[in-house]
Amino acid sequence: MTTPTTSAIDPALDLFEFSQPYTSDGWLKSDWPAGQSSILQWSPDNVRLMADGSVALVLGRAPEGSNYSVQSGEVQSAETATTGTWSWTVQAPEMVSGAVFGLFTYKADWANQPWVEFDFEFVGGDTTRVQLNIHMENAAGEHVTLDNDGRNLVVVDLGFDASKEAHTYEVTVTEEKAVFYIDGKIVGEFTGADMPGGIWNIGPMKSYINLWAVQPAQEIWAGVWTDPGEPLVARIMGAEVRAGEYGSIYEANPEAPVAMPTEPADPDPMEEVAEDGTITTFSERSYVLADHVTNLILTGSASVDGTGNTLNNRLTGNAGNNLLDGGLGTDTMEGGAGDDTYIVDNGDDRVIETANGGTDTVHASVSFVLPDHVENLLLSGSANLNGTGNALNNGLTGNPGNNRLDGGTGTDVLDGGDGNDTLLGGEDNDWLIGGLGKDVLTGSMGADHFVFLSTADSGPTAATRDVMTDFSRSQGDKIDFSFIDGNLRLSGDQAFQFVGTAKFSGTAGELRYEYSKNVTLIHADTNGDGAADFSIELSKKTALFMDDFVL
Repeated sequence: MTTPTTSAIDPALDLFEFSQPYTSDGWLKSDWPAGQSSILQWSPDNVRLMADGSVALVLGRAPEGSNYSVQSGEVQSAETATTGTWSWTVQAPEMVSGAVFGLFTYKADWANQPWVEFDFEFVGGDTTRVQLNIHMENAAGEHVTLDNDGRNLVVVDLGFDASKEAHTYEVTVTEEKAVFYIDGKIVGEFTGADMPGGIWNIGPMKSYINLWAVQPAQEIWAGVWTDPGEPLVARIMGAEVRAGEYGSIYEANPEAPVAMPTEPADPDPMEEVAEDGTITTFSERSYVLADHVTNLILTGSASVDGTGNTLNNRLTGNAGNNLLDGGLGTDTMEGGAGDDTYIVDNGDDRVIETANGGTDTVHASVSFVLPDHVENLLLSGSANLNGTGNALNNGLTGNPGNNRLDGGTGTDVLDGGDGNDTLLGGEDNDWLIGGLGKDVLTGSMGADHFVFLSTADSGPTAATRDVMTDFSRSQGDKIDFSFIDGNLRLSGDQAFQFVGTAKFSGTAGELRYEYSKNVTLIHADTNGDGAADFSIELSKKTALFMDDFVL
């Protein structure tokens, strides 16, 4: 892969940098730390004009001496709209684990406006699929998403590799719905009925395009980021905001050659009947078992899906990235090579993986213990469920119920989501994210990170605040507030100012602690009214210092 160089001819986007003059159809090159990933800095140097007029976003290692390990490019439109169509014509990069390429709308006033966002996202190493998502705020100011915080992913199987050539991605937003298009074809249509709580709140939005690497807390979604050695390069051929205009205006090139198959089409699935009457279907394509068939074996190496029926099925994947869903019954699912996804709806369902068999994920609507060689678990539905890891570095994600997540050994990322959750880290260096609700967090051994993503994660009262049972400076534990804007009176993302045991002075952004009986309470004031906007309880008296926090 060759790192792009610049050339000044008719650009696809009218680019400008912060403090430079611009027109209404200009595109700002971001130049600040990325809000969604603590390892990455946006730099104008990573937004480059190509010889053909396209714009490249370049993701790679940050320069020596940087405060961040990764540097990349992001552009955002000067133009805004509340309803209309946002369009992007792009060629995705050759993606790797831990990378995300995003085409999305986002609230125009990021500091003061309620969250509203509509996304296309290429996630991890697969550019044959794209995820769709919608972000909004409900009346209580709580963040809600179409995919329910990653528990119900909306994934489009493209039928092509988006890294091989440019395609057009569009989203039309109205007062009642959003319609997603790819090359003029509708791939998703959503209304408030599809959002948690029936929410549909929109507002002014800009258009964004970015390419970034995830931090450890996001690895369960996108995989582990490892520097691939050479930069990742995304190409932008065009983008626009069509305020008040609805629907796709994509037109295929009438002179484009028609792609002809270079090999015979996939054969029809074959069936094999064993002596005991058990029927097995073999298929190179995604396949749903007929009612009378027990077993499915996927062949070839394409990333295809296998779905069972009401019988006790056995589903076997191929060398690709498979999604295996046994359906009703007590099912056995074996993915083989590739990054496989399993749907579990029965506590007796069995998942089988092998060492070095890819990064695999179970979506379970029942309590579940990860078997050997499976990395990630996402609890679905809304029941109160338990999730347990294994000896690997696991990612465990809860659902809206009250969950108990136990990482076991390994360096684990535990995300409780909504509900009153109990998180147990285990023996190694774990990341614990309680999420909404009154959570109980236990890191156990190792240098653990207790991560708080918003002030809503831990309320200011005894009935709403999270409890950390075993914070230990000697083990290297950290309390991470770096995702929270400490001072809501200023634009941007401000760090908290630790004032020890001193009282609040009425200055926004102060962080203090105090002893109350036999516990320690941590309080933060984000608006400067002298009262705590959120707080956390440590289960014993513990003297705290600034280096106990990530601010």
